[in-house]
Amino acid sequence: MTGDIVSKDATDLVCIQLEVHIWSGRRHLDKSDLVHANPEFGKLPEKDLANLGSVKICDPEEIKTFQKIKNQAELVLKRAGLPILGATGIPASKYPEVFLKLQELQDEYTAKSAAFVAAFDRNIREWKLKHLFQHPEWEQLFRDLPTADHVGGRLSFQFHPYRISAPAAESHPDLNDRFEKQMGGLKGELLQEVATEAGTFINSLSKKTDGGICTKRDFVTPKTLGPLRRAAEKLDAFAFIDPTIGPLATLLRDMLDDLPDLGRVDGQKLLMLGGIARLLNDPVGISELAAIAHNGGTAQDAVSSNVGIRLSQWVPVIDEVKTMRQSESSNAFQIQSHVTDADEPAVQTMDLTVRSDEDAFLSNLL
Repeated sequence: MTGDIVSKDATDLVCIQLEVHIWSGRRHLDKSDLVHANPEFGKLPEKDLANLGSVKICDPEEIKTFQKIKNQAELVLKRAGLPILGATGIPASKYPEVFLKLQELQDEYTAKSAAFVAAFDRNIREWKLKHLFQHPEWEQLFRDLPTADHVGGRLSFQFHPYRISAPAAESHPDLNDRFEKQMGGLKGELLQEVATEAGTFINSLSKKTDGGICTKRDFVTPKTLGPLRRAAEKLDAFAFIDPTIGPLATLLRDMLDDLPDLGRVDGQKLLMLGGIARLLNDPVGISELAAIAHNGGTAQDAVSSNVGIRLSQWVPVIDEVKTMRQSESSNAFQIQSHVTDADEPAVQTMDLTVRSDEDAFLSNLL
């Protein structure tokens, strides 16, 4: 396997097709296998009418290691790219990094498959004896076992990098219509993955008490921000597919860079994170957020705009939000907070009358 890319040509995008084959460790179960030890099964339907299943002729744990490596390879591609045309498209700038990771996994797969084939006969024999010791009548199930060479040929790990381009010249746009739709769909795939990462972060904002009740967390740690950092990295990598993606990546990255590397993230910073995550997790919200970022807005601008009140008037002075509750009589929020202005009283109480949808939004944030 070399790092050369098969020439199909495309700008800023490299497609990678992962091809991993794993032996099942099973053999099809025939009617004769059952009838041999159980004559009453003679009336079972023939195999052209019904599938009787399969029999495990190898320890399943021996097979799991290959599936694990395949899963790791799929995760590498998922983290770096987006699905397109039956493959995974990754930014050309990330191809060297992705290639090295896949090469390492390919080498690991090759080494483990060689070891598996070398020990195949012994492992199969041990597996067979383990089950026949208690049930000797099952001998028929272990007939026609494959050879080690046959199994070795069913284990392989390959990946194929290539570029793509429109099938016809620009003078024939009708011939390129399907291709252009596929390329245009990349933005939708990108925003969907960002929404998924944001949803993961939102779920981390809740915790279960000993009584099984879900409550909002008072703080998170830098480690909890992993999904949002991955979303920012993915947006930045695919900024070339749409002019609004780069500014959105910058907005998210700037917000995250303003957070501490150690310790707690709480108060107004947690409030802001929750607001931005909920915008990213919503199809309409993420479009509005991208538009705000494209026009030079910040995360604070985005949350303020979404709530319908100027959070910027009070978020900067809050050191830690202590309480937010809805007044039963006036439908107003009372926010009690510490303020940083020495000329202001130690505790400031603010009454903000907001619409019901804003009530729900702010309640969800906290």
